[in-house]
Amino acid sequence: MSDEALRQQNKILTLQRVTVISDEDNDVETWYEQMQAWKDLHNIEDKKEIYEWCLLTVRGSGAKEIRRCITYGTSGKIYPYLETARDILKNLYDLEYKQEDIIDDLKELKIGNKEDTKDFNKKYKNKYNQLESFDQNIITVADYLNAIESRPKSWKGVKLAGRKIKLNEAFEIAELYDKVDKKMKSKSTGKSSFSSSSRVNNAGNSIFQKKVNI
Repeated sequence: MSDEALRQQNKILTLQRVTVISDEDNDVETWYEQMQAWKDLHNIEDKKEIYEWCLLTVRGSGAKEIRRCITYGTSGKIYPYLETARDILKNLYDLEYKQEDIIDDLKELKIGNKEDTKDFNKKYKNKYNQLESFDQNIITVADYLNAIESRPKSWKGVKLAGRKIKLNEAFEIAELYDKVDKKMKSKSTGKSSFSSSSRVNNAGNSIFQKKVNI
């Protein structure tokens, strides 16, 4: 059995431990926490893959509602975040979602390893905007810094801006630093490829010259 097949088998086996959501049994919060842990365990960041695995643990009207939230963009289908699926299920089953829950979510939210900073900020803002204006004061730039601590360039940029900046400014700074960092890495990769190509060409020319001299 190939490594990829073994990984898929392991995903299926561990997914069986996740609470199944149905119209009769809808402990959405437990399901969400377990799916989050399962996703982190297997280091899954792709939204489409998360969506597909989610549907294996949701039955009945819940699965139908999650399927309905797929949207379409210029590059094709746009799949919902795990948090969006959770909110849809809570709304469907009329489960109370308190302001404290949203605050806890924001305090614990972390950017994924391969997640785009702009996409993450959109998710962060959407959740932040669900708070009442008074409760929004509880979420600070320090909380956002904790959320992006795995991105040292963006984290440093926001940190250097100081404590007095607003969240929206922190989002813009993080996106700017992320954009610059990606450009620098792209240039570095390009130079490395050019250097390697030059070495290969030089080696080839050298071998060719020797043959000519012979």
